[in-house]
Amino acid sequence: SSLQTELSELDSNKGIDMYFLEKAHKDNKEILEVESADLQYNLLGSMPDELYEVLIKSSVLYADQMVKDVNDLYEVWLSGDVDAILSFMQEEDDTLKDFEDIENVEMLINNYNKALITDRNITMTNKAIEYFESGKNVFFVVGLAHIIGEDAIAINLENAGYIVEQLNYE
Repeated sequence: SSLQTELSELDSNKGIDMYFLEKAHKDNKEILEVESADLQYNLLGSMPDELYEVLIKSSVLYADQMVKDVNDLYEVWLSGDVDAILSFMQEEDDTLKDFEDIENVEMLINNYNKALITDRNITMTNKAIEYFESGKNVFFVVGLAHIIGEDAIAINLENAGYIVEQLNYE
């Protein structure tokens, strides 16, 4: 995904995470983790080699399509239309059609997405609640896939009794 972002000519250094990190540093704000870098490295390192073969092959075979998808996702993200974003993110992935054992490949991708998004959302939600209950005044920045959708942090927080509102910008 980093390669696709780089090829898309979008600058990951200008993402909202970097914006708020720089702002927090300038304002001498304490920066808290919702998960550690070690957790992320261990997660990625625990995936089967077969998954990485699929991801690399897809990236090579469908590089142009994947770059287009990154740019399209960026445009729909700018709209702030959650339904359009969810619809885009749930579109069928045509890049898997060239694999012989499609059922195994789909299982690998589903397990990867569960570990990368759904399972981490639970951990991040619990960390958010921990910070709230400690009385800290916190501002969270996480990736888009962790905010929207049926297993997202926002839904998890609402289910835990918190009020979650989408802020729109102009």
